[in-house]
Amino acid sequence: MSWHGAAKSAILAKGAGSDNRPGLYDPSFMANLTPALPLLAEKGIKLAVNAGASDTEMLASTVQEKIRELGLQERLKVAWIQGDEVLDVVNRLLKGGEKFENICFGGELKDWGFEPVAAQCYLGGAGIAEAFIQGADIVICGRVADAAPTIGAAMWWHGWDRNTDFNQLAGSLIAVLEGISMKQEGKDRVLVTGVKGKPPPTTTKVGITASGGYQAEFHFLLVGLDLEQKAEWTERQVRASMGKNVDRFSCLKFTLNGYCPEDPRNQDVATVDFRVFAQTKDRSLVIKDTIEVPGFNRWCLENFLQSCPGATIENDIRQSAGKEFYEYWAALLPQKEVNHQVNLLWAGQKIDVPPSPSMELYTTRQWSYETKDPVSLSSFGPTTRGPMGWRVLGRSGDKASDANVGFFVRYDDEWDWLRSLLTVEKIIQLLGPEYNGKLVERFEIPGIKAVHFLLHDHLDRSYNATSTYDGLGKNLCEYLRAKYVDIPNSFLRRGRI
Repeated sequence: MSWHGAAKSAILAKGAGSDNRPGLYDPSFMANLTPALPLLAEKGIKLAVNAGASDTEMLASTVQEKIRELGLQERLKVAWIQGDEVLDVVNRLLKGGEKFENICFGGELKDWGFEPVAAQCYLGGAGIAEAFIQGADIVICGRVADAAPTIGAAMWWHGWDRNTDFNQLAGSLIAVLEGISMKQEGKDRVLVTGVKGKPPPTTTKVGITASGGYQAEFHFLLVGLDLEQKAEWTERQVRASMGKNVDRFSCLKFTLNGYCPEDPRNQDVATVDFRVFAQTKDRSLVIKDTIEVPGFNRWCLENFLQSCPGATIENDIRQSAGKEFYEYWAALLPQKEVNHQVNLLWAGQKIDVPPSPSMELYTTRQWSYETKDPVSLSSFGPTTRGPMGWRVLGRSGDKASDANVGFFVRYDDEWDWLRSLLTVEKIIQLLGPEYNGKLVERFEIPGIKAVHFLLHDHLDRSYNATSTYDGLGKNLCEYLRAKYVDIPNSFLRRGRI
């Protein structure tokens, strides 16, 4: 979404119209939709999809044209949802004094140091529901909440009232998850209950994109013994080649990734990645037109043959050429400032979708707490030290630069152990050097025996700008499951996961 938004801004700045530029929507969508169109018409299936990205109207028109080509225009009607592109609104409010505090790591937008080029807010499912009420068969959306297509369709199908049926709409509003429970009712059939909804908030999330400059990376391959010393040796050489130019990078990181096991079975498993990662606003530092031009590529490349034993490079070093990257700022936008509309293409009609009158003001932070009545860990009997993942499952992922990670177990006694073990302090300890010193929030979901943590700004400015491998936070949980804790032997007798 950041790339599409920035690209559209650049294209429009050059005066290009919609007729002579590529569509900035999901490039695979039409290939997937086209074979299904006859089946949608035959079976009366409704479709709501957030494939519009930064060109929702163009994608909707493309879908409508394909429907005409297939002769299905009397059976399939297309609508699209408008209102998520809000750069003009953000700029106007910013000039009027709106702070747009970053919800991940704090600070005001005016102090960001980057010029916004795109802004998209998250719309809910009410517009989708309205489109279906008006007779649409296919509803194309841009930036909407992940749950909005499902919730919008459900609102229409079940006739839910967005102003009163908060429990039913919890997936797209403010949801209280602590009471959630799941029950297996049959094969591939699970009943989920206990989620409670609250009135919608007065704000919605807005993602603001800016050009961050250029980034490049270079990879040395080190092998065998004394890897940390070899990495330190190589880093000193590269920094010496850079000289005072080191200060011209906004981000310059040297990281040794991997390790050589004892008595390695082959050379590949003994080989690790020594990564040099750089970001700068000065494109001249990362041009790779020729290695004769002093710059990032040359400063790294000239050292590998005169560096430590067992240092080599890949035969493809295209990553050492600078590419554009984008900074991302997550904030809140008043719902009253969003021009949420439904466009009915077959009728040439627009319908406004005003904010719900039931909106309430909430704090910007979720509630956080340690477990009530923790159980002494010694009460679980003898233990064996091993990876937490021997008995604990979990998943993790990103929300801008924040990372969510949740852990769960299967048995009641394991739940008492898990909730007592995994305090905020314990998670920070398990994170080790990965902990960035910022806020960690915690809550529990007893019905599914789960403990959840929110790690603020753990992903270093979010996916588009992050200097880490795990820009989407998907690996975080597996890293923590591999960390050693004292596991009761009574649990291990049930087997390892």
